[in-house]
Amino acid sequence: MKKKILSFACAIAMVLTCSIWLSACSCSKQPKETGFTVMYDNEDITNTGKTLVVNYTDVINIEDKLVVNAVYDNSTTTQLSKGEGGYTVTTTIPTTLVSGETYTYVISYKEYNTVTITVSVNKRTPTIIVTADLNKTYDGTAVTLPITGYSTDSNGAITVEWYKVDDQSNMTLCESAPVNAGKYAVKVKTGESSNFSTSETIYNFTISKAVPIVTAPTITTVYNTDNTLSDVTLSNGFEWVDPTQKLQLGNNEYLVRYTP
Repeated sequence: MKKKILSFACAIAMVLTCSIWLSACSCSKQPKETGFTVMYDNEDITNTGKTLVVNYTDVINIEDKLVVNAVYDNSTTTQLSKGEGGYTVTTTIPTTLVSGETYTYVISYKEYNTVTITVSVNKRTPTIIVTADLNKTYDGTAVTLPITGYSTDSNGAITVEWYKVDDQSNMTLCESAPVNAGKYAVKVKTGESSNFSTSETIYNFTISKAVPIVTAPTITTVYNTDNTLSDVTLSNGFEWVDPTQKLQLGNNEYLVRYTP
């Protein structure tokens, strides 16, 4: 009688153990990968791709703004790294860009559709800076702008134009570099090239009037009590300050004005 009771208890224990094991197995389903997404600069470009418009000599750091995620059927994602086990890239982007060209950056992951970033390169607008100081005092010679007097990143042809500037800042083109005192401007222009568009800059400067160094003339004349300074002729550039002043007998000094 005791043996039968023990056998029955063992049978119950076996059934209970099996039931618990089967219940645990039915809850272990793993999420299934369904594809991948690509974000560029916080924009989802998975279905649309992306076109980047850049300028010649721009530095393109696509990887810095790129996030690639594997997507699962339970709406979860896992960020992928580039390389083995992650996403791969096929690109035609060279180290040095060429304007007018279009390049591609293609992102692939397993057997899913690829995502393409297109890079279109425009000509760059160059910078021009006049570094020379053209301001000077009148010296009778024309202003010059040497090749070292300006800088630019363009390889286009350089053109230099000189302008006279009036008090209202109106500019009148000069036939040549200015010589005389006054307000002027120089315009430096770069021509279009394979990688640069046209550009120009204007630099304003002044040729100040010079203070002449002159020696007053010495004049000998015959004294006449009715004569004034206006009766005595001066050399070119000189004039009497008070031409009505009467002449005095002897060696005397009179004020003259010189205009160059």
